[in-house]
Amino acid sequence: MSYLDGLLSTAGDDLWRRRLGYDLRAGERFGVSGALCNARCRALAPLRERTVPVIVDVHAHYYPQNYLESIGRPDLPPRPAAGLANQSLEERLELMDRAGVTAQVLSVSQAQPYLATAEDSAAAATIGNDEYAAVVEKYQGRFYAFGTLPMTSTDAAIAEVRRVFDDLNFVGVTLGCTVAGKQLDDPSFDPILAELHRREAVVFLHPQGESVPPGFEDFRLNWLIGAPIEDSATALRLIFSGVAEKYSNIQWIVPHFGGIIPLLHERIRRQTGNKLSALRSMWFDTVAGAGAESFACAAATLGADRLLYGTDYPYSPNNDEFVERLTYLDGLGLSEDELREIKGARVARLLKLDVAKHAR
Repeated sequence: MSYLDGLLSTAGDDLWRRRLGYDLRAGERFGVSGALCNARCRALAPLRERTVPVIVDVHAHYYPQNYLESIGRPDLPPRPAAGLANQSLEERLELMDRAGVTAQVLSVSQAQPYLATAEDSAAAATIGNDEYAAVVEKYQGRFYAFGTLPMTSTDAAIAEVRRVFDDLNFVGVTLGCTVAGKQLDDPSFDPILAELHRREAVVFLHPQGESVPPGFEDFRLNWLIGAPIEDSATALRLIFSGVAEKYSNIQWIVPHFGGIIPLLHERIRRQTGNKLSALRSMWFDTVAGAGAESFACAAATLGADRLLYGTDYPYSPNNDEFVERLTYLDGLGLSEDELREIKGARVARLLKLDVAKHAR
């Protein structure tokens, strides 16, 4: 086997073949000798060692219409907040390619299957997870999934945990910050959390727009500032209740930079002491628009080594802002290693993603 054939066989993807710009059979067809091709590829071989950055968007949503109908929420996602909601998956992929995003991890956002009966909840979760599984299968390496659980039924939720991990091979699950008015530290959820703990599962939290103070119903305040408050309250309740310690194998991802925790970090620390150090066992995504100030505050209080890149797709007013939610990270003075970790290397390890061959 020629040097070129060996190099191409180890490359493992069409992208590298295109970047080499040489195919031995094509070269010989046009009168270029195998020796010349081999010499050319020896010169290019060092480029093979330059790792293409893996960029993973850990906070991205997908709303299959039949799933929305099954939970009685065909109005989602709300417009105009979700400016990209009308894009097809193919158009989404084009936008990801423009930004350089290797993959997205999909979740249902506020559209959780927390319905009145166990049967309806279980049926809706099955529909939603099957829809996600079809997307993951069709676009292998570009989309991964956090499964959704019918949390209003313990038995159904545990059964779906098993299906999500054992049959569908999802990378984690998503839970609402509240479940039909209950907080996640409610003892009724212990059996479900115990199963997630046993599996060392990654759990992506998401606000529901419900646990907010009076007066937040107007002007979309329940989402503008209420959602980050939900994030913060849930993370702190998990810590202060002892749930995070009891089920310490669960890897919690808190969205929106942990909500208001970074801003009030010192206030909370002064009143709770060492308890706040448990935040170091959690992960936080970078969804907050493209704000250098928000990033600096979160990095100083939570640690830059706990941050994961996310966009909150389709909640961007336009394509340009979606791209900016990644590119602004390059102007923060971070080292190449820090950028690589935040943009995707860290979450790829956390979720055990096989994404390197799909890096663009």
